[in-house]
Amino acid sequence: MTSIDKSKLYIKYAYDVIEGRELAGKLIRLACQRFIDWFDRDDITFNYEDVDAKIRFISKFKLTESPFTGQPFNLLPYQQWIFANIFGFYYAGTDDRVIRNVLLLMARKQGKTQLAAALLLATLVMDKQISVTGYTIANSSEQAGLAFKAITDLCSSVDPKQKIFQRGKARVIKNIEIPITKSRIRVLSSDTSKLDGLNPQIFIQDEGHAAKSDDIWGVMTTGQDARHNPLAISISTTGWLVGDDYPLYAQWHACKNILEGAVEDDSWFSALYQLDDDDDWKDSTVWKKACPSLGVTIPVSALQTKFNNALANPSMEVQFKTKQLNMWCQSAQTWIPNEKILEVTQKFDYDIFDKESEYAILGVDIAERSDLCVVTTLIKHNDLLYLKAHPFICQTAYDNSQNKELYRQWVKQKYLTLVPTESIDIDWVIKLIQDLDTKVPIAIVGYDQWHAKQLCIACQKQGIPMRAVKQGIGSFGEPTSLLEHMIYSKQVVIDDNPVIRWCIQNVLIKTDENENRKPIKSSSEQKIDIVIAFIQSIRLHMELEGIIDDTPIEAVALS
Repeated sequence: MTSIDKSKLYIKYAYDVIEGRELAGKLIRLACQRFIDWFDRDDITFNYEDVDAKIRFISKFKLTESPFTGQPFNLLPYQQWIFANIFGFYYAGTDDRVIRNVLLLMARKQGKTQLAAALLLATLVMDKQISVTGYTIANSSEQAGLAFKAITDLCSSVDPKQKIFQRGKARVIKNIEIPITKSRIRVLSSDTSKLDGLNPQIFIQDEGHAAKSDDIWGVMTTGQDARHNPLAISISTTGWLVGDDYPLYAQWHACKNILEGAVEDDSWFSALYQLDDDDDWKDSTVWKKACPSLGVTIPVSALQTKFNNALANPSMEVQFKTKQLNMWCQSAQTWIPNEKILEVTQKFDYDIFDKESEYAILGVDIAERSDLCVVTTLIKHNDLLYLKAHPFICQTAYDNSQNKELYRQWVKQKYLTLVPTESIDIDWVIKLIQDLDTKVPIAIVGYDQWHAKQLCIACQKQGIPMRAVKQGIGSFGEPTSLLEHMIYSKQVVIDDNPVIRWCIQNVLIKTDENENRKPIKSSSEQKIDIVIAFIQSIRLHMELEGIIDDTPIEAVALS
């Protein structure tokens, strides 16, 4: 238990938030309450001297960006509160810090990169550990360059002759040496070829919202196992990669659970500056919840101008929400929100079905050298439609895919099958279909006649009933609408597979003059193959049920 000194700005900030004098969202209020509550714990002490020393240390540096050029880097109250959370708490009777992992989320233009540089410098110099390394990790070389510039600008502001902070000569790897502690700072991008073997004292992942796998985080945290009081920090805005399959969203969700009391984990500190669920994003009076530096690092008028542009140009709305208000958004034109998909998501296997009375309708989306391929199953069970997917990819497509890192993770988790051939092996696909037939009898297989002719011929020779499904918007309109309706009305169960959710999130809807609707993708790297296969099987289901007046499936199957 430690006494509370309310004269400290970082403690005053916490009380101002809790008591409503400082505008903040629910998650920041919970974090401030957690901060104050920890002072009452017997197993934790607070080191005022260490926190205050680090804050004073940062104030020695000078800011270099207009309009603050030459001014001391005096941390704002909320930034001091972040420092206090990270550096202040120790387990009683030890020199072991409580906080090891940090997530800082806030809108753009809040001084995130400078804050990251301050955290790095304070750790490497003021912790007084010898021969340690700190890293900033960015998603691209361009972003890594911005992080490096922020650090070097701060260092140059107090040490222009590089006596304390010596900038390295290397062209590829950006490096700063700190001889006084025999330490160094390195700036890397996640596309750096080799990251194994690193043992960082502290690393900061900058703008992690674009990361599609947690490989970089895993490599860096594993390298910290032997360090004393290590820090792993993610500092970012939100983005479009929504769902626990994506690293930043998963971190946010985990930290939200900690703050709300659903999970207990003292090693994590998070400052999640966001609007509350019931806030109107168009209401400028709530914007500071996402922009704690509003009025300091960014004028209110500048944010208002960006807002006006978003209202005048709907295509800019999502950009404004994600970057200026730190809101999670799936895409510029969301089809079905991820939370609605999760409501009908459930892990299931084929043994729940009755092989004597129930049957499967398959959808196939396949091309010999395409990227993602899939065989899906639709089974009506207890008045619900159960949808399951078996996605796969051949070795050549895998090696050349823009999504290779994402696919590698799913292959490892067995959500995606890697077929070790140069092109898709039709015999392998037939064997998969035959295996599915032993689990639940197959009534019909729907396919795209332009991309599966060879498979169709081979399956028919095996006695498997096949049906070409036209790929035009007229054919896809009704099953697309039905799938959407069933998801919202919870008449469907979708197997718990992140590849399925990813494909659904990638969908944009094209509408013709007759209001027919068809899923399309906005770029080559966004795959929607599973959705296409689902809709093919739903189209056949609608024919079988008489919902669509078309050639009876029974006649096709027997012909």
